[in-house]
Amino acid sequence: MERVNGRQLSEVWATMCEKQRFGLVRNLVEIERKLVNTRFTGIGSLYYKAACSHGHDAVDQTQLPMLKQEKASRFVIGPITERPFGADERQEQGLRGPWRTVEEYLTAVARREISLIQNSATHKTKDAPAAIRGTQGALNNHIELLEKFITLLPYILPTGEATRPTLMHHDLHLDNMFVDSADPTKISSIIDWQAVYISPLFLQARFPSVFDCDDLYPWGAVQPELPDDFDTLSPTEKELAREAHDRLRLKKFYELASRKFNPLLVKAMDAMQNDDDPTSYIFYLVGQSSSDSLVPLRELLVRIYENWDQIAKK
Repeated sequence: MERVNGRQLSEVWATMCEKQRFGLVRNLVEIERKLVNTRFTGIGSLYYKAACSHGHDAVDQTQLPMLKQEKASRFVIGPITERPFGADERQEQGLRGPWRTVEEYLTAVARREISLIQNSATHKTKDAPAAIRGTQGALNNHIELLEKFITLLPYILPTGEATRPTLMHHDLHLDNMFVDSADPTKISSIIDWQAVYISPLFLQARFPSVFDCDDLYPWGAVQPELPDDFDTLSPTEKELAREAHDRLRLKKFYELASRKFNPLLVKAMDAMQNDDDPTSYIFYLVGQSSSDSLVPLRELLVRIYENWDQIAKK
């Protein structure tokens, strides 16, 4: 365990001006660019080779300069540490990878959800997820829908760079980032990597939590604006509107900086913005299916059937 350098971002965030926060965004985008451009050989989590004898090489070392080959050889891709895969110790270890292809990984995700439904059905409690509180018939129907997803999977997967295995950190809140004591725009350390994993880029592409917000967000080349009726608002309402506007400006700066310096990431985000395409959401939904009822999955599968002609042309 190494001691991290710098100060926790949560200690200095409130004192940072917008220009400094924009500088921090730019530096994080550069870190993410390096992660996205690293070509991993499969899907799972990173381990030191000495700690995971059955893993496979993390990157194709033949594509690296000799000096970097030695460093890369220390790491392998092994079983995934994604939290849902550790939710039930009764699951078979083989379900946790590593996997060579996106199809293998998403099949394992669906199999995991089937396993959770089957195993938990015999240990029902009042606090059990909705998916396992139903009748045996409903459970069987839910499992059948997940099996249908597995059958459908090869035909609805994105193609090209969107499927490349990518390592991203999805818990980047103020307490997990450390910045330089003299210059808070410079990131000195990022912690809490234990549940970080490599998976398809289109499933990793999202806003870091530190820059995300729940305010209505204008996607694309559209700048956030203050409300049209801003001048008529009360002082308290104006302050709230300004705060929301500041949050949106920061989020927009992240998007635009990523578009310029990390285009592969934003291209994947663009592809997942199409609400008319049911395949843009079903991959997320399947991963939490055991916590939901069967209804959301069934509705998306029906929509895929109804829009099959358009989906097949993609």
